[in-house]
Amino acid sequence: MKYISSERKRYLITYSTRKHRHELQRKEIRKQLKYKNLLKKIQARKVGKFISDTNSVKHETCLAPSIFSFTQDPDTAISYFQKSRKALDGNLPVFFDLTQVTYMGPETLTYLCAFVKEDKIIKNNVVKGNVPNDPIIKQMFKKSGFYDLMSSGFSSNNESKDVDNKLIYKKTQERVESTLAGDVCKSAMEHTFGTSDPKHQRFYRILIECMGNTWNHANYADRSETYSWWLLAYKEPSTKITKFCFLDLGIGIFGSLEYKYKEHKLNELLKWFKPNKNKETLGKIFKGQRRTSTKELAGRGQGLNYIYSLVKKDKTIKNFTLISNDIIARIGYNADDKIDKIKNGFIGTLYYWEIIPNHD
Repeated sequence: MKYISSERKRYLITYSTRKHRHELQRKEIRKQLKYKNLLKKIQARKVGKFISDTNSVKHETCLAPSIFSFTQDPDTAISYFQKSRKALDGNLPVFFDLTQVTYMGPETLTYLCAFVKEDKIIKNNVVKGNVPNDPIIKQMFKKSGFYDLMSSGFSSNNESKDVDNKLIYKKTQERVESTLAGDVCKSAMEHTFGTSDPKHQRFYRILIECMGNTWNHANYADRSETYSWWLLAYKEPSTKITKFCFLDLGIGIFGSLEYKYKEHKLNELLKWFKPNKNKETLGKIFKGQRRTSTKELAGRGQGLNYIYSLVKKDKTIKNFTLISNDIIARIGYNADDKIDKIKNGFIGTLYYWEIIPNHD
């Protein structure tokens, strides 16, 4: 028998062990790729089947409440979408049943659109749904351009698409879209005031601040993340009222403030800021004790405090509502401020306001 030295034995054992492990790793990678592709095919088949024959696939049916509004009943609306997201996280398709809705604000339509189109929420799953039976709400779905933004899974009840699909916008958060904001506000002024007179431009400045605040607050926790904002300026056909909704699905105003607090980037705020005291915090921000925008942009003011001052001075702006994290705030011209806590946490930040004709 040929003599093998101890050193040679150790080498051969090490070599064979390493080769064996390498082969096991290769087999595991091939197995993962095989099953990953198989799972994708199974998921794609389930998605297609759910779209064509909903009842043949196990899914979650989410029946919307009759009053489906973030401004009128935020807790119920938030709970509805939380239930939907829980089902999607559990890899269940979701069917949005809106047939029993008798009131639905433009802000809820905007959130529904953003929710359905957000890849981080839907992932590789699928949603489907119908629209309310109420003809006024149906008209809002049509004129908002909702159908043009939805996949074939959402039924349009054989209604034709609105030719003016300019009312819902989705843009990246990285900059202020001043031209877009100007075009939207000009169209709103013509509808509400019958003029493009610049004296009715406070709501333009509000919109610019909303866009700027999206960068400052929506993704503060991770600047590598990409967030989108959504804008609906709904020109109500039966009135001269234009209803604005601006939405992002980021970490929220108070979420970003808490991150800044932990990173010691709120030096002038440290005297009074306390995490989880968001109602108190917002009240102080509104009164000017702390500006909430940190990035200087040409033509911009001072974040939420500036928005607050614009709303309080303009009697043509009504029903201004801000929802973020666990807070809902309502402010207005010649009206008391109302800042309340909501039971269910809101993902992101939502601004809603209406502009009405000035008959004085």
